[in-house]
Amino acid sequence: MRTKWMLVGFALVVLLSGCAQPSWMAPIEAIMMETHPKTITTVNLEQKNYRMVKPNAIGKSAGFNLLGIIPLSSPQHIKAMSDLYSNVDMSMGGAYALTHVMQERSVSLLPFFWTRPTFTVRADVIEFTE
Repeated sequence: MRTKWMLVGFALVVLLSGCAQPSWMAPIEAIMMETHPKTITTVNLEQKNYRMVKPNAIGKSAGFNLLGIIPLSSPQHIKAMSDLYSNVDMSMGGAYALTHVMQERSVSLLPFFWTRPTFTVRADVIEFTE
């Protein structure tokens, strides 16, 4: 009887401790979209009423994980966006916009069982002239 419960317990541990996120757990982005809807503005860029300020501006945020699963610090989207804006020369009061925004997540393996998750944001920065 004891062996049966040990096998059931082992099976539960194996099923609940996989490397992939279970399908019943919603990612944080989906939760945030439900509670904080995005504001979307459509702009026609076929006219010459803008100038390119910086193509392929990059912002990054990185963290560290011990053994690949214990987060000591996590990369944050807000820090990556702040880094992107600090890498672009913008003046106060200008009509700037980000176009062709790409978000990338990557993980680098470091020595001694450390991993470094990185969140990168890339975008073209334009300024409207009219």
